[in-house]
Amino acid sequence: MRDYPPLWTRHANGIVQLRLPLPFALKQVNAYLLQADDGWTVVDPGLRTQEAEVAWETFMAQSGIEWRDIARIVVTHYHPDHYGLAGWMQARTRAEVWLSETAVRYARRLWGGGRDLLR
Repeated sequence: MRDYPPLWTRHANGIVQLRLPLPFALKQVNAYLLQADDGWTVVDPGLRTQEAEVAWETFMAQSGIEWRDIARIVVTHYHPDHYGLAGWMQARTRAEVWLSETAVRYARRLWGGGRDLLR
């Protein structure tokens, strides 16, 4: 039987690491939560899949962090496994999404608007 790591870990420095499932060879991607005076910052919320949504819902139920506690969502780059859940999360939190202008241009050029990237 394979030993899987926990869904999330709160590290000694206060950073929370959330392991999100991916439906391809790279089996997971990490999202991070950083706490500030005005709330939590989510870094790279993950790929938009039903499994990742369930992982976030499970994490929120277990962690004691509320959706309203998320103040901002930071996306480090334009790969869908890093930004795919940003809009889904923003709808639950009303947090701002931060992504560089260059990354926005690349994402639009590479992935297009409204396309289902899993197909």
